[in-house]
Amino acid sequence: MPAWLDHHVFGNPLAGWLLATGTVLLALGVVTLLRSSLLRWLEAVSARTETILDDYLIVLLKALRPTFVVLAAVAWALLSLEIPAGWVLICKWLLVISLVMQAFRWVNKTVAFWVDNYEKSHGAAVDRAAVMIITFGVRLAFWVIIGLETLRYFHKSPTTLLAGLGVSGIALALAIQSVLGDVLAALSIMLDKPFVVGDTIAADTYEGVVEKIGLKSVRLRAPTGEQLIFGNADLMRSRMRNLTRRSSRRVTITLSIAPGTSSATLQRIPAILAEQVARAPHAALERAHLIAITPTGFDFELVMTIDTAVGPAAFDARQMILLGALAEFEREGIHLAHGALAAMVPRVDTEIR
Repeated sequence: MPAWLDHHVFGNPLAGWLLATGTVLLALGVVTLLRSSLLRWLEAVSARTETILDDYLIVLLKALRPTFVVLAAVAWALLSLEIPAGWVLICKWLLVISLVMQAFRWVNKTVAFWVDNYEKSHGAAVDRAAVMIITFGVRLAFWVIIGLETLRYFHKSPTTLLAGLGVSGIALALAIQSVLGDVLAALSIMLDKPFVVGDTIAADTYEGVVEKIGLKSVRLRAPTGEQLIFGNADLMRSRMRNLTRRSSRRVTITLSIAPGTSSATLQRIPAILAEQVARAPHAALERAHLIAITPTGFDFELVMTIDTAVGPAAFDARQMILLGALAEFEREGIHLAHGALAAMVPRVDTEIR
């Protein structure tokens, strides 16, 4: 080795300074050339394939900032030399800050990339609020991990910090437990989807159309026009029914025929009722029977299933059956018992199938 390389500059041989400079230039050259070459190759591959792995690698390469790499290389090179203690601390912070900033970029780009692909694959089914909450949670988890590893690099034990945060976190959680309960319930609603915006739901004695699902509350529009507001946690604790998602409803109609009607005529009534159900759209007969003989008349019970969700079609089918039965009774000379009109009010069974 030439003697001039042993010449000391600022306490380090010239060979050491040259090696440090070469390290920085090599890092810059490798990052610049390798990044551009890999990007061109991956973009060409991505155009011919359907996989998303190459797209993800392109995103990571584009997120790589040469500035951060050079700063990290400069700090690393200086740490390999004999420098004052103050400069050692500065170089360590420069190295950590550069790596952490680059890690943050990769984390943000990774989360954004996978969220974007999830939205493209699921289309309109994506719940934006749920995606935002999950995205924030993933990013926060990565940031916490990176922060703890940074403390570990500086030989700072995170145990004391975590213990302090744990005590503070418990106190804060107790103070805002109702709010946290509503937020967690909102996350449960968005992930489990017992209902979505636009569904008609019934909770306890209230019913309405879901207008908005927020982090704190769910807002319904009642049939009478007013807005109903439920706390998310309270709503999830209630016995809730999603009326929009029922595919059918079981309807029971009771008719009372006048006393004195002949047995032959009574035998015709179940067939008449079954014929009217067969004519009605969306309706299927379960049974039609004489169920009781009382001093006021003969009670018949019609049970049918209307295979349509809440809406005018169900009411149209039920109306068609009732009007058809009345018209047939008139042709057959069948009379309803006194007060039977009140008994003809249909009953929708509480069991929704």
